[in-house]
Order: sequence, then C-alpha cells, then structure tokens
Amino acid sequence: MTNWREINDKLSQARSLFRQDRRLGEEFYLNLLKSYGEDGNICFWRAEDYREIGEYDLALQDFHCAERFFPFPQYKEKARKACLEVQEILSSISKKPLQKNPPRDMVSIILQAFPNPPMPEDALPEGVVRDSAEYRLFLTLVVAIDYQRKADDLWDLARKAFGNPIYRSLFNSQEVIRRDTIELRRDLLGSGLLMGQEKKRDDTDLNTWTTLSRTFLEQFGGDPLNLFLAHGMDATAVLDYIRKEGKFFPYLKGEKIGPLWIRMMRDNAGLTLKNLEPVPIPVDVHIERVTQCVVRGAETGSEMSNKQQVAALWRDAVKGHVIQEGEKTRPMVSLDIDKALWRFGQSFCNSKDPPISCPLFPQCGRGKRDDRQNACDNSNPNKAGDSSSFSLPRIESFPVTSRKPSDPGQLSPPRVLGVLACTKTKIWDKNPNAGPTPARIAYIGERFCKDLKIVEAHTTRWVILSSLYGFINPDCVIPEKYNVTFNKPFDATENRTVSMDDLIRQIREKNLDSFDVVLLFSSCWGEEYEKQVQKAFNNFPVTIEHFRQGGF
Repeated sequence: MTNWREINDKLSQARSLFRQDRRLGEEFYLNLLKSYGEDGNICFWRAEDYREIGEYDLALQDFHCAERFFPFPQYKEKARKACLEVQEILSSISKKPLQKNPPRDMVSIILQAFPNPPMPEDALPEGVVRDSAEYRLFLTLVVAIDYQRKADDLWDLARKAFGNPIYRSLFNSQEVIRRDTIELRRDLLGSGLLMGQEKKRDDTDLNTWTTLSRTFLEQFGGDPLNLFLAHGMDATAVLDYIRKEGKFFPYLKGEKIGPLWIRMMRDNAGLTLKNLEPVPIPVDVHIERVTQCVVRGAETGSEMSNKQQVAALWRDAVKGHVIQEGEKTRPMVSLDIDKALWRFGQSFCNSKDPPISCPLFPQCGRGKRDDRQNACDNSNPNKAGDSSSFSLPRIESFPVTSRKPSDPGQLSPPRVLGVLACTKTKIWDKNPNAGPTPARIAYIGERFCKDLKIVEAHTTRWVILSSLYGFINPDCVIPEKYNVTFNKPFDATENRTVSMDDLIRQIREKNLDSFDVVLLFSSCWGEEYEKQVQKAFNNFPVTIEHFRQGGF
C-alpha cells in the first residue's frame, strides 16, 4: 500500500484533469495504478469521480476495488458504505424503464457524431460583418419567422434577399417602419420571406417583422445587443423580459424561438452571455424525435408529451459534461448540445426506416421495434413489404452465395457492401462556413441524398468512394471543400485523385474484401468511377452489382 502523502498531489491532478476532460483523466488514473499498483485511495477517488458524473457501474467496480485494497478497517467500511449507496442508486434506476438508455450516456455519442454540425443560419450574408448591429438584427428578424417551414430554405432566402439591392431595406428597421404596409408585404413576398400560401400566416409574419423592427429601433437603438447590455448580458434575464413584454416581441418570446435566438446571439453573433444554464434547449420536431425514439428507447406516442419535459431531460443530461473553449473548460449547458441534437434528428431520425449506421441504433426504440417487425416479416414471406417507392430485392435473389457459410454444407445469404459515389456538390457550396463535416452530410448532391436513405435503411455496412480520399466511412470527417474527380485526367497539382494502390490497400485495411457483393447504390455512377471500383476489387472474389430503384 502506497503512503497517502506520496500520491496526494498526483490524485489532486487526476481529479482536476478528470473534471476538464474525462478521457485524459481516466488515462491519468490508469497510469497511477500502473505506477503504484492496485491502491485503495486511487480506486476510491476515481469511483467518486465516476459517481459524480453518473457512471454508477464503473463507480461500483472501483468502490469494490477500494474496499479490497484498503488496509485499515475504517477505510474498508467507508468504501463498503459507498458501494451500498451506489447499489441503491442502480436499483432505483432499474425500476424506471424510461432510464433504460440514460440520456447522459448519449450526450457524448451525439456530440462525437456531430462535433461541429453545420446549421442553416451559419453562413453570413454577403457584405456583413459578424460583430455588427446589422447582423444581429438580421438574425433576430429571420429567426422570429422560423417556424413551420424548412429552415435551410428560409435562411437561404434571407441571405439572398439581403444581398439583393431590391430587398436589402427589409433588414433596416428604420426603412421597415417607414414603409407602406402594402409595399412592405409585396417585397417580403417577392423575397420569399413570406410564404404566400395562406393570408393569415402572411399577416402574422408581416406583423412579427414590423413589430420587432419598431421595438428594436425605438427601445434599443436598432441593435439587439443593447437589450442584452440593459440586462447585464444575462441570457435568462433577457428571455424572461421578452416573455413578460410579449406584445413587443411576437414569436421571439416563444418556447422554441426564444432559446434558439439566445443560442444564435451567442454562437453566431458572438455575444458573451452569462446565466445560460436555465435557458432551455429549443425543442422542435427534430429534437423531440431524437428524445422520443432514441434516448428514451420509446416508440412514437411515448410518455413524454410536452416540450418542457424534453427540455428538462436535456438540462439534466448535460450535467457533469464539460465544453472545451481554447485552453479552458466550462460546464456544459443544454444549449451546447442543441445543434448536434438538431442535426442528429434531421440526419438519422427523419425517415420511416431508422438507418442502422446510426451510432445510437442499438439503443433506439424504433430500431428495436423494426428489428422485431423484420423478424416477423422474414418469417412470413407472403407478407407485403412497406409502402415506400423502392424495395431491395430479397437477399436470396443475389446471384451468389456467401463464401463463408455459418454452417458447413449449407449456403448462407451473401454479405453485401453498399457503396455510394461522392458528389461535386458539397455542404460548403451551400454553407461556406460549415467547417469539418462528416462525409454522410458533406455530400449533398440530390441523387446522393436519395440513395443515402436507401443504403442506410437496407445495408449493414456502406462506404463512400471519394475521388480524393478513396473508400471512406460515413462518419469520416471531411476537413474542407475539394474539387477532385475521376472524370478528368490525373493532375499532380489540380486533380490529384487517390491512387489505385491506395484503394486496394484500403479494401484490405477496412476489411471490405470480407463481403460477397459490392452493390453500387447510385444512379449517378459515372463510367470512370465504376472503372475504379472494378479495378480495385479485381483481385478480390466479389461480385459487383448496380442497384437502382427498379432493382439490379
């Protein structure tokens, strides 16, 4: 047993590091155990750190170790008492079926899947300075009408309107309140900011636009920053104020729009805000879907019936997590996971069939439900398939059988690898400020997006053939925009495509040669791209097939 005084300083370092970065803290603890052997103090304090962040299973293991390695009865008793406390917590959790997939455990997975997700509002309008009253008002006016419509389209229209001299005055509060209502309506319709489908909706949005313009001009000098300064940059105080004075802040005061606006003022406009912890996550259909179907492991129509419950769940889920900002860390607030959750819901949970490439698929209630449904369907071959416009041929219809049958002497269905081709159109064409982006959402060509839903729903594994990076997994992060294609001759400076040697090496390293069928899931495969696949797999015993909506 190592003397407590010898490792006291190092334990303090370990605990401090654990609070800043769990992974680094765990490594530090592990190194201490390697250096000093199994030590009761080290195990005990690591257990306390695990208990604090809700990792009760790991805490219980360490408390047991501490009890075993503590030399003195009083310390053994302390560890035994801690064990009983954690066991009681685990017992109470096990009695609550809704905690089957603790949201706190899902936070890290979701943030890893989308560490810096591009959002519809991220791109700056042309000619705008980020730290300006003009940009803050632009965000405020547009977000206030961001409801019951596609966010990507709305923000694209807003940026185009801002860059158009005809509509630029729509974002100037002085011009808005000066103009005639009929003239203002005409320009808002012409820019697309009014939908023009329902008069009542257009009247509401027009009133929202003019009221907010008047409020910020007459009460805050045309700059939303002054509203925050008047409340000491306290985000919660600002949210409370706009809800109290609701008639001056139509729709901006809403349950979803208010917190969303606060988050944009912080993340997009760059305001340094305080007291963000009480600000709820802006719950919309995407976040509700993730919460209902993934985190809770529940099917549609689950127990969580209101947005306050969803917001409260994520407020609790982020406790114990931290955010790295430069060299410093701070406790995570629920707004910090808003973007990742929104993109997660939009990318993984927005289709009838949950994609099995989803990192939360094993915990997903829809996934478990559909696994059960698929088992029933497979047991009844006469049962009709789903109502979607496409359907994969039954796996038995492939012209090959598996080279590795599970039962010798019997033929097994083949293992199928789906492959999508990269596209010229990428996320940076739509959002230049997107930053590094996972491959599955970096490519936004229309045909790619259509085939993406099919390949995610119907294959156990799939990859993308990138002319620059080769065979890449869907979660591979593309750092920036590139313009390289197999359809042009190789050029060492401008069109430096991945080499055939690298493609063959990737097939081996990524175990792509373990499949029986390579299925090209795209209607836009060019001749040169297909040649690359044929050559790359030429020395491997696979069958290459095309899948289109009509079949092979």
